[in-house]
Amino acid sequence: MDTILVEEDSPPKPSTSYADRVKLKSGTSVKTRPKENGRKDPLPPLTPVIAKKGNPSAANRETDKLVDGPRTKPKNIKVKKANEKARAATVGPCIEIIGDQEKWADIRKSIEQKGSCPKVRISKNEAGIILFPEHPDTLNALRRTSNLAKRKPPLPRLIISGVDRLLEGHVLSWSLVNQNREHLGLSTEDEAGIKPLFKTGPRDRISANWVIEARPETFAKLENKSAYLGFSKCRIKLYSSILQCYNCQRYGHTAARCRAKEPTCRNSSVSHDSRNCRSESVRCTNCKNRGHKSSSMKCPAKSGAVRTILRRTDFAVLKPPVLSAQVGTSSGNECGN
Repeated sequence: MDTILVEEDSPPKPSTSYADRVKLKSGTSVKTRPKENGRKDPLPPLTPVIAKKGNPSAANRETDKLVDGPRTKPKNIKVKKANEKARAATVGPCIEIIGDQEKWADIRKSIEQKGSCPKVRISKNEAGIILFPEHPDTLNALRRTSNLAKRKPPLPRLIISGVDRLLEGHVLSWSLVNQNREHLGLSTEDEAGIKPLFKTGPRDRISANWVIEARPETFAKLENKSAYLGFSKCRIKLYSSILQCYNCQRYGHTAARCRAKEPTCRNSSVSHDSRNCRSESVRCTNCKNRGHKSSSMKCPAKSGAVRTILRRTDFAVLKPPVLSAQVGTSSGNECGN
């Protein structure tokens, strides 16, 4: 049997790679690392990161914490908490103008005569001019002014996804209550508190999305639930979309009722039609940010407009009227002289 002798620390064989041959031909020496006791230097130990079961991205998050430090809260979590806070806000009284909106100048003078320092906010939308008094004295002055009427706060809206397109709106409330009476605890009173508004979604599909308006007590039974409608099981969520005008790029109205004399581009915020825009710069009209367009879903001005709607929507089941203990209750909807 042949015996093979192996010498320790034997000199390495010359490399036959192209790079080493070029170095030897040019006369450059290849530096080698000295060995200690015939062993290589050990590598530093790695910190083990074990991902949780069912969450493969946990290891990446732990590695980011080691490199970049603690991470801040994502923006969507902050927006969600801000929306929840807006929903929990108390809905104050709101007053609307009766009749022609051109009477606003005379109404304003009448309010100023009854109170020297009125504290009120004004909102202009498709319904007209709406006043939101923020002080008892201002509320009393508005109640004693003619051509003004108290307006009820809007009810919350829900969007039902995946509804059979053949299901009409006049049977939607009946089907929602009778097919889910035991499942969601709905009653005949809830059927009267559900009002179908409009249908959305692509027209070439067999299913559509229905937007409904519900009373607060019915809204609490339907939000974030699944319901049977016809031969479909549908998802129900809060509908918090807001109207945006594609003429002036503002929120709260559509282009058909826009009062702006000149259009505003949604890309560059310049006074021209968005369809004829040739500008390469991007700038938002609402928040003046150059990082996105006016139609972007990430615009902070749009998030603020959504929170304003949530604050003015009645989500509570039995919410006491604001300022009623200080100014008393009024008889009737219309404010007298």
